[in-house]
Amino acid sequence: MKKQEIQQIEYRWGMINSVKEASSLPKKIWRGSDIPNDILLAIKKENLLELGGKYGNEFWGDPIEYNQLRIISDKSVIEIEFFNLGIAMFKTDDDVTKRIFRVLAKLKHS
Repeated sequence: MKKQEIQQIEYRWGMINSVKEASSLPKKIWRGSDIPNDILLAIKKENLLELGGKYGNEFWGDPIEYNQLRIISDKSVIEIEFFNLGIAMFKTDDDVTKRIFRVLAKLKHS
């Protein structure tokens, strides 16, 4: 079986007053060979291609901390939306939250 190849990564992060504002946040995009190797390794290590969906709680903060990750591969498109990740790290001890946090932390600094 051929392994899944990531073709593009899109990442949006910022503080918003309402979920409706999320699309106005700037988006970073990495394509093909421009995707940093440490990001690819982190996505693989944390198994993010098996996740997808909405996480956190938009009512935990005012303003809302918003993270959106879109991973486009040759086989699928995975979208992860996380509301108030920083607060979620303190409120929960969830393994999925920690996995997503570790990858998003790398993306913020790339």
